[in-house]
This record gives sequence, structure tokens and C-alpha cells, in this order.
Amino acid sequence: MTSPEAPTPVPTVRPGTELVPDMPTQPGGLDRRARIARASAATAAPPRPTTPPAPAVTPVPVVDLNEVPPFDDPRARPAWRVVLWWVVQRLLVTNSLQPSSALRARALRAFGAEIGADVIIRPRVRIRFPWNLTVGDRCWLGEGVWISNRDRVVLGSDVVLSQETFVTTGSHDRRHMGVVTSPVVVEDGAWVTTRCIVLRGVRVGRSAIVTPNTVVDRDVPPGAVYGAPRASVIGERF
Repeated sequence: MTSPEAPTPVPTVRPGTELVPDMPTQPGGLDRRARIARASAATAAPPRPTTPPAPAVTPVPVVDLNEVPPFDDPRARPAWRVVLWWVVQRLLVTNSLQPSSALRARALRAFGAEIGADVIIRPRVRIRFPWNLTVGDRCWLGEGVWISNRDRVVLGSDVVLSQETFVTTGSHDRRHMGVVTSPVVVEDGAWVTTRCIVLRGVRVGRSAIVTPNTVVDRDVPPGAVYGAPRASVIGERF
């Protein structure tokens, strides 16, 4: 007598784990959809790095020249006297056709400069305000010397300012462009050679020498030779 066959059990499938009919699972492997997803992930381009935002740039300020504070000049003279000096200077001091050094000295004294004895003043010398100038005995002012003296300029005795040298007592404040001034002193026996620039607030010491084309922006010790290193050969042309 044969026993009836037991019915084949039906596997229980939990929701979400059903296999897609057209993507059969290979023995011991992943289903086809999972393999395609893994291959795509392996060949995909790496994500581009995120560019950080550019930092905020504060614009460089510009000084409004209409807002520059006026210069209160304690040594100012009436406008008519300034204009008159310009005329006299053009005729008697800067004029290269006027040969007399003594006449130049007299013209400067007439407008308030203190000029010592035996001073030689060559043609084309320019003095902005003679009432701010003191020159000792036996000084030489070479041709084309320009003294822009909103503040005091004091030259001791036996001082030489050679051709085209520029002495200035004024500048501008970097933050608001207002005029600022400081006196300049050149002590006895000093020689400022040709085409130098002497800036405000400087003292050139006794018997010092400033070499040609030097910018003097600090005090020069007595007896020193002050200047930039000399030029040198740095290569071949051919």
C-alpha cells in the first residue's frame, strides 16, 4: 500500500525581497541589477570639488583731493609780497643773463633772507620764500639750485649746494594729502653735490659730503660721506 506523497512546501517570501523575473540570480553571485549598479558606480567620474566662495575684497580707498585740509602757514606773507618776490626773482635771481652774485644776495635780503658775507649765488637759483632762508658766510649756491622752503632752511658757513640740487621742507600726509613741513639744516662745511634731493626734517652734519644723485631722507653724521653704492657692470651687451 503506497502512502500518498507529501505536498511540496511553498517558500515564504518576505515583502521587498522578491526577485525580478527577467534578472535571474547567478549561483553565488549578485543579481543582474546589482551588478549593473556596482559597475556604474566604479566607472562614474569622481565628484568635482566644491569651489569655496571668493573672499570679499575691500576696495582700496582713494583720497578725495577736494577734501584735503588747508595748510595753515605760520610764515605766510601777504599775497602782494609773494607776487612781488616772484617778479624780482625772475628778473634778478633766476635770470641767467644777470651776472652779479652780489645783486642776487641783495635781492634776497630785501625780502627777508639772512645772507652772510662773501656768498656766491649762481644763475638760475630758485628760492620759494626768502623770508624762510638763512645762509652763513662764504656759502656757494650752484647753478640751478632750488630751495622750496615752506619751512626754515638754514645753511651754516662754508656750505656748498652744487648744481641742480633740490632742497624741500614740505610734503603731503599719506592719509589725507594735507601739507606737512619740517625745517632743513645743513651744518658748517658740508657739501651737497650735484643733483641731490634733500627732504624735509633732515640735518646734514658738519663737513659731511653727499655724493651726486643721492636722496637724503635721514640725518647725515658729521664728517660722513653719504650716498648710494656706485653703479657696476652687471652683464655683457653682446
